[in-house]
Amino acid sequence: GQAEYQGAVNSHGHWTGRVALVPERLEDPLKRKRPTVYFVDSMSDLFHESLDYRTIAQIFDVMVQADWHTYQVLTKRPERMPDFFTNFLRAWKHMPAPHIWLGTSVENQKAANERIPHLLRTPAAVHFLSCEPLLELLKLWLWLPINSGPMPEDENDIPEFTEIIWRREYNRPDLENLLQWVILGCESGPQRRSMQLDWARSLVDQCRAADVPVFVKQLDIGGRVSKDPLEWPEDLQMREFPARPSPAPLSPSKSTPTTLGSCALMPGQKRR
Repeated sequence: GQAEYQGAVNSHGHWTGRVALVPERLEDPLKRKRPTVYFVDSMSDLFHESLDYRTIAQIFDVMVQADWHTYQVLTKRPERMPDFFTNFLRAWKHMPAPHIWLGTSVENQKAANERIPHLLRTPAAVHFLSCEPLLELLKLWLWLPINSGPMPEDENDIPEFTEIIWRREYNRPDLENLLQWVILGCESGPQRRSMQLDWARSLVDQCRAADVPVFVKQLDIGGRVSKDPLEWPEDLQMREFPARPSPAPLSPSKSTPTTLGSCALMPGQKRR
C-alpha cells in the first residue's frame, strides 16, 4: 500500500488503530481547485486519543480555508467533539460551517445510545451516522425529526437521555440538533458478520418517515457483499445525500460541485 498507510492499515485494508500523521498532505485540499467531497480520515479517526487538540485544529483550519470542498468527518469518539469545539476553540467562529459535516459510527443500539448525544451536542451544518457495519436492528426515532413517529410504548426502548425524551414526548420543536443523514451497510472482510436485510429495511423506513436522506452503501445478498444496487430489493435501492446547507463560495476555477444535491437518486429511481 501507500507509504503513509504503513502500520496504520493491515493486510485486509482495515485500520489497525495506529494514527500516522502525514503533514505534507495537509494542504492538499488548498491545492485542489475542483470542488471535491472529502471523507476525512477514512483510514483513521480524527478524534483519536493520540491526537491533541492543536493537531486537530490545524486540520480543521485547512478545511475552513478550502471552503469550496465538502468534508465528511467521521469518528467513533464523538465524546471528544463537544469539548474540542466549546472549550479549545471557544473563540472560533467558523462552526457550524456549511461545508463541514460531522458524523459518528453506530453499529448497534448500545453505540447509538452512547455516541449520538455527543454528536448532537457538537455544532455542525450536517450531523450524520455511518451504520456500517450494521450488526443489529437499530431504533433511531429519538434523534430523528419529530415527524418520524410516536414515542414507543415500551419504556425499555427509551434510552436514559431525559431532556431529549421530554422534548420528544411533548412534541417540542426546540431540539435544534437532529440527524440529517444516515449511511448504512453490511460488514466486509474475510471474517465479516452477517447483516439481515430487515435491519436495513427498518432504518430506511425510519429515515423515510422522518424525511431524512439515507444512503445504502452495500448489502449482504446471498451470503456475499453486494455493492450493486441493481442486485438489491427495490425498497433498499436508496442512495440519497443531504443538501449542502448554503451555497459554497466559488473556487478560483469557478467550478461547481457535481456530487451533492438535495436528494441524489439512482438512475430511474423514484422518490418514495
